[in-house]
Amino acid sequence: MLQLIALCGVLIAHHAVAFTPSRPSPSLRRHPSARSLRPTHAAARPSDRSLTMAAPPDAHTFGSSATAEEMKHPFLRNLNSIPEMWPLLTERFGDRTALKDPYHGGEGDGEGGRALTYRQLDEEIRSLGSGLATAGLLKGDKVTFIAENSHRWIITDQAIMLAGGISIPRGAAADLKELLFILGHSESSVIVAETPAVLDKLLHYVYVEAPALPDVDLTALKKRLKFAVVLYDDPSAKGGHLSLQGVATKYQKNLTVYGYDALVTHGSTYSSAFRPVALGPDDVATIMYTSGTTGRPKGAVLRQRNLLHQINTNTFSGQEIVDKDKDGLLGYNMNPFPGDRFLSILPTWHIFERAAEYWGLSRGTEMIYTTKLHFKTDLSKFSPHYLIAVPRLYETVVKGVEKKFQEGSPVKRGLVRLLRSVSRKYVKARRIVRNRNLFDFNPGFITRLKSRLAMVFLWPLYKVASVLLWKKIRDGLGGSMKVLISGGAALPMKVEDFFEMADVPLVVGYGLTETSPVITNRNVDDNTRGTAGTVVTGTQIRIADQETGEVLPAGRVGVIEAKGPQVMSGYYNNEEATDAVLTPDGWFNTGDLGMITPTGQLTLTGRAKDTIVLSNGENIEPEPIEVDIMNSPLVDQAMLVGQDERQLGGLLVPNLDAMWEEGIVTTEARDKYKKLVEESSDERALRKAADELQSIPEVDAALRRLLREKSQSRRPDEAVRMYRLILQPFSQENGCLTQTFKVKRHVVLSKFGDVIDSIYNPQKAGLIDRVRSTIDKQTDKIRDQADKVRDTISSKLPDLPEFKKPEFQKPQMPDWGPFKRGKEGKGGEVEQQEQEQQQQGQQQVLKGGEEGITVAPADRNHHEAHVEHHLGVGEEKRIKVTEVR
Repeated sequence: MLQLIALCGVLIAHHAVAFTPSRPSPSLRRHPSARSLRPTHAAARPSDRSLTMAAPPDAHTFGSSATAEEMKHPFLRNLNSIPEMWPLLTERFGDRTALKDPYHGGEGDGEGGRALTYRQLDEEIRSLGSGLATAGLLKGDKVTFIAENSHRWIITDQAIMLAGGISIPRGAAADLKELLFILGHSESSVIVAETPAVLDKLLHYVYVEAPALPDVDLTALKKRLKFAVVLYDDPSAKGGHLSLQGVATKYQKNLTVYGYDALVTHGSTYSSAFRPVALGPDDVATIMYTSGTTGRPKGAVLRQRNLLHQINTNTFSGQEIVDKDKDGLLGYNMNPFPGDRFLSILPTWHIFERAAEYWGLSRGTEMIYTTKLHFKTDLSKFSPHYLIAVPRLYETVVKGVEKKFQEGSPVKRGLVRLLRSVSRKYVKARRIVRNRNLFDFNPGFITRLKSRLAMVFLWPLYKVASVLLWKKIRDGLGGSMKVLISGGAALPMKVEDFFEMADVPLVVGYGLTETSPVITNRNVDDNTRGTAGTVVTGTQIRIADQETGEVLPAGRVGVIEAKGPQVMSGYYNNEEATDAVLTPDGWFNTGDLGMITPTGQLTLTGRAKDTIVLSNGENIEPEPIEVDIMNSPLVDQAMLVGQDERQLGGLLVPNLDAMWEEGIVTTEARDKYKKLVEESSDERALRKAADELQSIPEVDAALRRLLREKSQSRRPDEAVRMYRLILQPFSQENGCLTQTFKVKRHVVLSKFGDVIDSIYNPQKAGLIDRVRSTIDKQTDKIRDQADKVRDTISSKLPDLPEFKKPEFQKPQMPDWGPFKRGKEGKGGEVEQQEQEQQQQGQQQVLKGGEEGITVAPADRNHHEAHVEHHLGVGEEKRIKVTEVR
């Protein structure tokens, strides 16, 4: 026994040496410019920061308010608004690249892309702000901004603020009626659209079709609109779409349409005389309309101070530089250094990506814009240090890698399974040793000892896995990735496990549009998987009972409420909705359910409004159960059902590749169903195929075993015992996902209503299936009989002579008088008039340069007044205005 104890002591000592990493990888070494970036105040340690503060035993509120000094940016001091930072960043990082956009036209980066330094970015923001001001934008004007990611998005956003406007962003792919609602409800007077087609779609509805719409006063909207701007022209527009010139001509009697390039060119001429509107922390910066998974979207009013809090206080690391932690792990500052690269793929009109871009650029980084099509290539091409994305994207990455794992010989696949199994056991043991296991806080001595011994014995194989397996994953992410950031939805544990095994730091933030957005976040110094992290600086959260509103202690589940500088001031023009979520003393009801762990971490457990109430009165939060089911490789997507039923049921979208890998389905079956999903849009055929797949004994047995395993640790009412497979994934294309990849439960319930009925009423479902089958058979029988009758009649009819189409001669027009073609006859005059009319209106597009702005006569005084107001110059410097007569 003594020898065994001695051996354990030797192994533990060996572990302490073996687990001290050597030199950090190049991406984690201290940046050469780190010394110059060190804040003037001492970096706070996790123990004395509010972001890691756990509540005292007798307190139920977590976090604390912060002083103005604690919420200041590391080097951008005394900011009153976001636009103020661009000149300061130009002074500090003037010739560093700020934006790189390989896929949107312009000069600079070749292949049609564009790159801008911080100096060029500041100049273009100022020029466009000047152009918008001369076009008539005043302080407080609302601007509905409809566009997707590109370098021009953030330039336009900041130019609108610089001129005093309030941006109301939305994606170009949003539903037309939703866009019209936002345009009307926000009382916008200016529209900025990504392309002429997007603008035409909106204006055609307003000015041409002009139907009666609930909640939209088209008459007031038409009177309010001043002008519109198009970011990117499409001069070769086809398929019924118009170019910028075409849109300007079509709506010339309604409002003036400007081009981005012309506004910038014109604004640059007068940018030195342009006076930006003075903005303070309490000025409205933007109105962000929620996704609206149910009902009408609501406009969260965010002020400059809300956004400034996010760029000043968010962090990926609680410490600047750490030498060693208690386990001998070297720590490095994971916050970005100047020149570090962000890869931007999320929509900038979403608050998560928007705040992240403000934050990254405020630290001198390089923002690179990519697309879903180019994402994989751009990871290798640009080797980013940071990627901010939603869980769905990370799930796609994991799924793609797992598909690669399935390729190769049986020996290779077996080796991959072994290395993955070893890696999973190793990281789970490491979590226990570091007290970062969500399911077992403060484990006992024996548990820690077992986990430490497991780490010792697994370490050699884990290092082999790191070289043979996980290095390829790190290289696939570009080889320089410091931190992956996830937000917007719950992150499945299988994704957490995957990236931890690959030794790629992945952190999670939690918040909402109404909170600008971050309330809590994990950081690399305290990265407890499965949680949403600790409270950010200056913020407080508490957990309230869903029924009584009583504030609950740590460990109890309730509604999450937050208070801090990032919380919105209310919903625009919606006092009733504001009163429902904001208390008079500033506490915001998030509508999410969660609890605080003993170490002060926030854990999300579901969404209050998604609660399923069973017929016995039990309330079930579906999201954590769904995430748990999706942690299995066999299931891609899951949604629970069971409102007013005796027990829960589930709609499951299977992962056919994973089923094949585990020997549940044959290669032929996998290929058959995958081909059907990719090629067929026939919902009946897809549902029939799903039933056929579910009827395979091995498939049904595997899924029932999975559901039993996931139900073992839950209450009986939370057990999922019944399910139906669906082959059609939830997606934006079929309307089941929002633009931020959240499931629209009401749409799924409606779309798959008969499938859900079959879960609880199998006899009814069987009857429906039999009726459908009978109808199909009878239809086929009638068609066969009709074909036979047609053949019989055709065989008995005599042959008829071939029908010849009569020839008609075109009447000849006399070549004299009014019929004479050319310029001498009236036909020629008509042609000339048509050509002149087609050319007329081309002057409606704004042209920059010394020629000035070309506008309609009725707008002359309007433009001159705004020019003089914004430039503050006399008659000798007033912009030349040319009338279109």
